[in-house]
Amino acid sequence: MNNNMINQAERVKRLKELGLSGMAEALENQYNNEVSFSGVSFDQRLDFLIQRQEAYKKESAYKRIIHQGKLRYLTSFNDLHFKATDGVSNEDLMYLMSNNWALANPVNIIIQGPCGVGKTALACCLLNGIAKEEQTIRFYNFKEMILDIESASMKDPLTLKKLINRLSKIGVLAIDDFLSEKISVNVKSALFNIIDGRWMRRPLIVTSQLAIEEYRSLLGGDQSAEGLIDRLLKPAKILTLEGKSKRPTM
Repeated sequence: MNNNMINQAERVKRLKELGLSGMAEALENQYNNEVSFSGVSFDQRLDFLIQRQEAYKKESAYKRIIHQGKLRYLTSFNDLHFKATDGVSNEDLMYLMSNNWALANPVNIIIQGPCGVGKTALACCLLNGIAKEEQTIRFYNFKEMILDIESASMKDPLTLKKLINRLSKIGVLAIDDFLSEKISVNVKSALFNIIDGRWMRRPLIVTSQLAIEEYRSLLGGDQSAEGLIDRLLKPAKILTLEGKSKRPTM
């Protein structure tokens, strides 16, 4: 190995040590393709390095957000094949794809319908789109959320308060299979505080097999239940999915 190759390898190594892995990758590519870059000016080659570092940083942030958000499915709109007969119009799709419901004017997204019509897949698709905007996300199955709330409650009030604050501040929070389990008064109170902490500031995605009219009876119909439902619906975009099950058959 000649001195020039050693110097090249050392530069790539030093860039990685500085946390500039994208730039290191691009520089190594330039070294390995000298003929292709022979007619490219220094400024242009430097621009390529900077652009690759910016892209690498964005890709890393996206992967981190997806990992921390515990997304159930990594779906995109290209994976979904909704038709107007499924309860999602072209206008609905354009609105959802724009991310305006999350980034411009926060609006809760409520997705209801029978089992297997694509509620969870659509919720994950929406979270995936928000993650690409470098906004934090969290996907929760309702049973999992209940367990986390109950576990925090059993420890001490401060632990529960920290959980509520954390879930209140996530960019977009999704609750899958909402109200699929009976809940205690303490869990209902925590849910109210989470939803109230997000109200008008950070949107919530809710999927449920239940119609909204059924929420009141399951939540008890008291003042906190009314307050919870009111904050879910104002403002909200309600999608009622229909059609045949989209789950694969064996």
